[in-house]
Amino acid sequence: MKYLKLIIVMLVLISCKKEIKKEVTTISEELKTSKLELDYAINKHYEIGDVRRYGVMPDEGIIQHPITKKNALETVLDIAESEGIEMTFPKGYYKDGLYIKGRKNIKLTFNDAEFGGPIFIIENEEKQRSSGIELNGQITTYFKLFTRYSDEIKIDQLIVKSDTTKNISKLRSMGCDIYAGTKSIYINNLIVEDLGSEIDKNDSFKRTRAAVQVHGWNNNPEEVIIEKIRINSSDRHGVYLTGNDHIINEIVINKYGTGNIDGIQDLDDSDISKKETSLITGLWLNKCNNTIIESVTINTSDSKGEYALWLDSGNIGQPTIIEELILNGGDKELPIFAEDDTNVVVKSVEK
Repeated sequence: MKYLKLIIVMLVLISCKKEIKKEVTTISEELKTSKLELDYAINKHYEIGDVRRYGVMPDEGIIQHPITKKNALETVLDIAESEGIEMTFPKGYYKDGLYIKGRKNIKLTFNDAEFGGPIFIIENEEKQRSSGIELNGQITTYFKLFTRYSDEIKIDQLIVKSDTTKNISKLRSMGCDIYAGTKSIYINNLIVEDLGSEIDKNDSFKRTRAAVQVHGWNNNPEEVIIEKIRINSSDRHGVYLTGNDHIINEIVINKYGTGNIDGIQDLDDSDISKKETSLITGLWLNKCNNTIIESVTINTSDSKGEYALWLDSGNIGQPTIIEELILNGGDKELPIFAEDDTNVVVKSVEK
């Protein structure tokens, strides 16, 4: 009997030790969290790194953070940057944009999150570049992606689509704009569902020239690496590509030239005197050097414009290679046009 009592006592002690260890571990983990994180956490029943912990709730308006007195999304970015915490956005709609300005080493994860505003990755007011920005998972914007004077950017799955009920300006989408000073950007999968061209009082679409535009007067983007670009519909150009040292595995353009070009502003590096921007094209390569594109598919049957493919000027010593070009619908109505000083070589064409 005394042995049975001893066993019971030992089991109780082991159980108590486990509870104490668990409590110590919990306290230890809590101590790992910085004072700033704890101060800014206003819904502490959510895990560290869940944006809801800091007041950013999907399918609700974005509040002013009660502690920082800033937009709660801005506060989330502050914590991510200063504390090195990976922030997670649960599935849902966020009625705002994601403005990353002059920030360093930010990691965000999106579980099918949708934004009514644009995704900006740009320099700040002091001209400090954004760098080391990682956006994992699937993110949708009903506005646009815009990058400028930033480097070391990684984006997993990005969808740009139109829905005027979700766009914070009640407009259609403005596509993807990789602009001046962008260097070393990697996108795994880029989908532009639709590019708009409507006329509004603010001339919102005057700089929206292509579903994907990579450009930047005298400071063109470098090292743009994209696994797949799919454009389902564009009112204007499909893809306008300038710059150096890009690698694109696949481009699919299902429809382009379906809207208007009223009020359109000339693209960087285009010939303004010839009004080249008005010559709507599926894929326009201009001053694009030392670049490899594995596969390009353009549907010419449902598209309108001047060309299917425009091989514009480039550095002959730094050729750009298109391994395979497929024109669904042929090139009878929308031809391939090559300038005399183009540096682009198309190795295989299927019509």
